[in-house]
Amino acid sequence: MSAEGGILICHRGAIGDFLLTWPALSSLRKLLPDVPFAGVGRPDLMRLAVKMGLLGSFHDAERADMMPFFKGESLPPGMSPPAGAVLWLKDARRPASMLRRTARLPVAVIRPFPAEKVHVAVHHLRSLASYYPIDTPPDLNPAASAFPAACRGVSERMMFEIPSLGIEDPPELAPESFNSCFPSPDLRRGCDVLIHPGSGGPAKVFPAALYLEIRRLLRESGFQRVKFILGPVEIDRGLSSLCDGGESIRPDDLCELAEHLSRARLYIGNDSGVSHLAGILGVPAVAFFRSTDPAIWGILGPEARNYRVESEQAALNALKRYLHTMEADAEDRFPYRQPPLCLRLYSPICSPAISPKAETISTIPQDSEKDRRS
Repeated sequence: MSAEGGILICHRGAIGDFLLTWPALSSLRKLLPDVPFAGVGRPDLMRLAVKMGLLGSFHDAERADMMPFFKGESLPPGMSPPAGAVLWLKDARRPASMLRRTARLPVAVIRPFPAEKVHVAVHHLRSLASYYPIDTPPDLNPAASAFPAACRGVSERMMFEIPSLGIEDPPELAPESFNSCFPSPDLRRGCDVLIHPGSGGPAKVFPAALYLEIRRLLRESGFQRVKFILGPVEIDRGLSSLCDGGESIRPDDLCELAEHLSRARLYIGNDSGVSHLAGILGVPAVAFFRSTDPAIWGILGPEARNYRVESEQAALNALKRYLHTMEADAEDRFPYRQPPLCLRLYSPICSPAISPKAETISTIPQDSEKDRRS
């Protein structure tokens, strides 16, 4: 980050939590298109954000020389005082106080999770709008933010501070700025249907038999190239056995995972960071929510679909209905994909970005005659 200042973004959470900040982060990028952004967080997540064009550089939050930063004592080596910052931290009092001594733009302190029942992405947009004049939907009133009154009204002051950076009408982010981690500009989808059977929380995962049944259903529906995504968590839980007679994808890092997902014809998973990434990449994605609420944690994206299900049979019935609705326009919908991280997702006025589609299936409906034949 240059001495002239930039925006520091700090987030130390898991992949799904970080991805849900991206609509707010992208809105800030639109507001300040010529200002450098640097991150502080987990290296794998920061590296993905750099590849996607949301950040220009990052600092590893787990390094020993970062401790003085989180204690509010000093900046780490190589970091110049930022002009402003957004801190998604549980306790940001000390680093925020330190940064505000030299910052000329707001140092936003945002709770990683909302105090009220609202989608997490909406919480981040509302909270950031109480510090910076980002574009937000009309129904997202910054005054409804769960932050002290002293933090509100900053946006009005910022309207006069922004011109000092030489920024007038910020342009829309170009889709190409998000595509740098993908080696091919080809917009045709591949043939793979990807299933991710895991999640960071065991309560979010169904028994392994469900995912085998999903693979069988997909193959009977004409999807012959069905693969499982397996990471260290899934392997430790013994889910490698799902791949007997089938293929698997075992990416080394998030950028490689994003590359596989971006080429997928369809993705199916649980409430997990992988599902959030699939949705953000514009992939047709189905996410099952077993123990969490999609109204709060639902995956985002123009092709994302969230289902709240309480049993394996309910999940299968939901998937059958999804595949049935896709059948009529499959030729138009599946062969082509929108550019990764399409602008519809990152525009805060886009309803899919703030109102993830969700369907609750709390009972086990009887299969129709057509379902039984499938």
